[in-house]
Amino acid sequence: MYVKSIFPTSVSANTSQIAFTALGDSITWSATTTYGWITKYQSYIQQDMQANSGVTNLGVNNTKSADLLRDLINNQATRSSVSTADL
Repeated sequence: MYVKSIFPTSVSANTSQIAFTALGDSITWSATTTYGWITKYQSYIQQDMQANSGVTNLGVNNTKSADLLRDLINNQATRSSVSTADL
């Protein structure tokens, strides 16, 4: 599992929307459930930073590190999502 940044240190305090992109395997892929890490992280953003969060979950079940690297190199949508995410 890869998260661009764990804590959004460069996001303005006045930011009302924070975008984050989640990459990884089945843990990330299914992490949008009620108790998954993405839901918990969204809650952290909303409570501690008083901001809404937009999530792009690019987790893929059974992915390997080589698959993730290949996707980052070859898939423009993935590169764009990662490069424009706040964290």
